[in-house]
Amino acid sequence: MRIPFLKSSCLLALVVVLIGARTAQATVIQQYTSGINGASDYYWGQSFTTPGSGPWNNVTFNFYSNDTGDPLAEGTAYLFSSPYLGLGPNGLPSASGILAKSTSISGGKYIFSSTFDLQPNTTYYLYEDTVMMNMGICDALACGTSGVQGDAFFSQGPSVYYGEHSNYITNYSVEGLPDAGVPEPAAIGTFFLGIGFIALKLHYQQGPGNVR
Repeated sequence: MRIPFLKSSCLLALVVVLIGARTAQATVIQQYTSGINGASDYYWGQSFTTPGSGPWNNVTFNFYSNDTGDPLAEGTAYLFSSPYLGLGPNGLPSASGILAKSTSISGGKYIFSSTFDLQPNTTYYLYEDTVMMNMGICDALACGTSGVQGDAFFSQGPSVYYGEHSNYITNYSVEGLPDAGVPEPAAIGTFFLGIGFIALKLHYQQGPGNVR
């Protein structure tokens, strides 16, 4: 009988089960998407506060295009634990207090190192170093949401100091994977469900006398 092929198929099924259990844990940590205005020719920053769950790793951050609503990221993003009001984006690389900076962009999202964790109940400040075109934002007069999900920061030039603008907020999203340190119950359950399925499949497809 075709036992080697069966074993390979079962191994592939197990890998799929484990990958599915891990990726299913991705979650939105903080988000705002109700801005109805668009802004161009600025360098932006955004503060956000994490909820009480967490910590999280495999962190991503993105703004949103006001034209299409798609995730938007340009250049490099820098993450701080306190406001950066320094000399525009030109001063970001040498600024003190940087917690992390993005390593790449994928799907319109800033990607941070998988080893970096966002902590619960913590306020963070993210700044990007490239001009954004027609990025989605909200101002207090239009949306009435001043300071609820964080404050916007912006600089009007490469060497113009960033300013905090509590009457503005950008459309943004922060996502990550819960970093519990041990497998979560849902992941463990999915793992054993996959093992049981594989064992049952082997039992019925091998049949008596086919195992060597």
